[in-house]
Amino acid sequence: MPPEKTELVKYAVDQFNKLRNGSEASFPTEDELAQKFGYQHPQSVKRVLSEIGITKEEIKKQSVELSIRPSMDLSWMLGVLCGGGSSKNGRFFLQRSDNPELLAEFQAIGQRLFQKEPQVKQNEVRFFSKQIRTELGDLTHNVWTETIRLRHSWILTQETYAWKFIEGLFDAKGHLETGPGNNAFYFRTNNFKSAEFIKNLLISLGIQKSTIHPKEQPQDTDINILYTIGVFNIKDLKVIAANIYPKSPEKQTKLKAIDELPNPVTPIELYAEWVKEESPSSHRLAILHREGKTKFSRSVYERILGNGSFTVAKRVLRSGKIATDEELQQKIIEERRNRITSLANPTFEETQKLIDFINTRSKQLNKYGISEDEINKHLAQIEHARNELLSVGSDKKISTMIERLNLLISRVQRKISLMTPLSFGAIVGGSGEKIIFDARKRSPITPRVGYDYTNRGVIKS
Repeated sequence: MPPEKTELVKYAVDQFNKLRNGSEASFPTEDELAQKFGYQHPQSVKRVLSEIGITKEEIKKQSVELSIRPSMDLSWMLGVLCGGGSSKNGRFFLQRSDNPELLAEFQAIGQRLFQKEPQVKQNEVRFFSKQIRTELGDLTHNVWTETIRLRHSWILTQETYAWKFIEGLFDAKGHLETGPGNNAFYFRTNNFKSAEFIKNLLISLGIQKSTIHPKEQPQDTDINILYTIGVFNIKDLKVIAANIYPKSPEKQTKLKAIDELPNPVTPIELYAEWVKEESPSSHRLAILHREGKTKFSRSVYERILGNGSFTVAKRVLRSGKIATDEELQQKIIEERRNRITSLANPTFEETQKLIDFINTRSKQLNKYGISEDEINKHLAQIEHARNELLSVGSDKKISTMIERLNLLISRVQRKISLMTPLSFGAIVGGSGEKIIFDARKRSPITPRVGYDYTNRGVIKS
């Protein structure tokens, strides 16, 4: 079998399976396949497809004419099915839910959308229709992100649809915590692609900071890694509270509590308070706050205006250049990130080099026993540590966070070097020392002065 025929058969079977399970809405034409795989005549492609049983009749039988139009109801339904429902073998259902309001809404919206009567049991609502199941596409936990991108991309292009999808996810599997210093909106999943999809969708909706935190699970469980996608700052939480309307009374109460939280202190408020108190010194400010004569403590000034330093905060206040809240906040963030980047530049360069290496060599790493789950876990841990470093507000913590990121990089690099013969350069150890791993001996070696390691992909020492 010629190489192009082998590739054509593999691709055609994959596309046909996607068409059959609903993750693709159409099959490529013979002209498109001829052009893609170097055939001069589409008729030749037709013969190859016929040999493996993919005929026009079969394709037509599996093709779906979408009868359910994009709507708020469908956005919410897809969010529920992706988050906590299930869709397989001609069925789509919500089960094991202890939320009667959610079950009732799932039933009502399903009846309205699909014109079908469901089967209702305790803690469970099931709809039966192979055609509708095929229209919705494959929404199983490991592929639903691709189905949304390919078949329901309209959700991602209109903000109201996207928020309704998030609402459905939240109704099915979302969590919300409220309390002093403990406000959080989050999801948990064991699939990294799902975590990344939710995070990016929240950011596209104007959420300024959404993080993914990986956590290894005990060995006696079926799940190796659990990813938490979280939003924690009050400003972002208020945006979420204004745009989703959960069915659970408990979640409604918590979102209302979030909405009623006082807004974060603005630089203009700080400036007005500081002027009112006649530009107090650090010592004077502490006394005023202790006596209840001023609203804000020294630490508030340090955090919002001073990047962790009261001296910097005073410099900003005395400059009189507090323009708009947004402009100042952006300036502070940029200055802080520039300072951290200048201090951590070697570590950031090493981080990017490792991320690029893992992304480009993932197949080889799989070959040597480092699974895709492990690769995703390492990437998520590195990204989490890097984001934490960039958001550090205190000068005292920067060196600690740089050291932590260095240790994490060193750990991952050392693991790759010990498990594979791949070489990728000098490793920055936890204390900043450079270690070069010999690909054959699988052990650290002392770099020879003047020896060029670049032919093995190792940086010259």
